[in-house]
Amino acid sequence: MRDDRRRTIERAYEHWPAAYGLAMVLLGDHARAEELCQDTFLRLMTTSSDIDPTRPLGGLVLTTLRNLCINELRRFRSTSLDEWSEASGTVTPERE
Repeated sequence: MRDDRRRTIERAYEHWPAAYGLAMVLLGDHARAEELCQDTFLRLMTTSSDIDPTRPLGGLVLTTLRNLCINELRRFRSTSLDEWSEASGTVTPERE
């Protein structure tokens, strides 16, 4: 079982270049893209015992990363709107 987990992690890392490329397209920031790729692979390592070793991993890697990127963009957008509203004195719909 431990060998299956190790092989699963090694197979997942084969998708690092594609994952990093996707993160760069979505985020446009090298540091954030790398950080979210690392978060993705950390999640996969902690759940690797639940991953079927016979199934392809590319989709799982990219879907996990995409979801983390979307969450990051939402968090950034929300923070940016709040900062802009406070600076300009404008009330946004969620602050009413």
